[in-house]
Amino acid sequence: MMLTKALDSLGLNTDSKLRRRGNELYGRVFHRGNRPKPLDIESYSQFGEDVFVRHLLSGTHGTYVDIGSGHPISGSNSYAFYKLGWTGTLVDPVASNIDASQAARKRDRIVQACVGGSGEGITFFEYDVYQYSTTSLERVAELRLLGYEPKLSYLSPMVKLSDLGVEAKPADACFLSIDVEGMEMQVLESNDWSTFLPAVLLIEEWDAPLGKTTPVCEYLRGIGYSLVAVLGPTSVYQHLEFQPAG
Repeated sequence: MMLTKALDSLGLNTDSKLRRRGNELYGRVFHRGNRPKPLDIESYSQFGEDVFVRHLLSGTHGTYVDIGSGHPISGSNSYAFYKLGWTGTLVDPVASNIDASQAARKRDRIVQACVGGSGEGITFFEYDVYQYSTTSLERVAELRLLGYEPKLSYLSPMVKLSDLGVEAKPADACFLSIDVEGMEMQVLESNDWSTFLPAVLLIEEWDAPLGKTTPVCEYLRGIGYSLVAVLGPTSVYQHLEFQPAG
């Protein structure tokens, strides 16, 4: 998140042509021993996550589940695939993101909720910079120390990942993207991995699993995933049964 803020302060936000071109090159350089290959997508992710996933998942038909999907285009890990003809499910609690997604992503299923458990709901803290929005009181305290205060707090609907009714196995062209500001474990633990076991996971982790294990990394290792890349704040995992394209 701090790296994102630093790039934005230099005018290199996710709409910047230079930032997007850098994402494309970044994804090429760090794929499979630095061996580039032709790509058929333009990057919209913050750190080239979509480019990296495209190296792994080919084809014109595929699916995605984007938890904490944010804006439907700018900074999206799934929009490049939508443009290729893929379809999926976008889940976000912020009303403005939902409205924009319904307008721009008409083939996708759009759900306004937080993910992590079932019940009446959870208190959600929304910030002017929506990427900072969170349900984590720990994150709210950290942001307060940095001078950020939520503009709104309200009760958001809460669903389990398994409630979305999506099915996939490692052989399918499918990825799961999670960006939930500190609530990653709650999302993962709410899934039924016997029915939804996507080939690739993109997870924004506060504590990157570089040279060490993290709760997310350890949990995923236990169900057959291995870490294959770290792109900015995003950890990329693929299932051991998955065979990358090409």
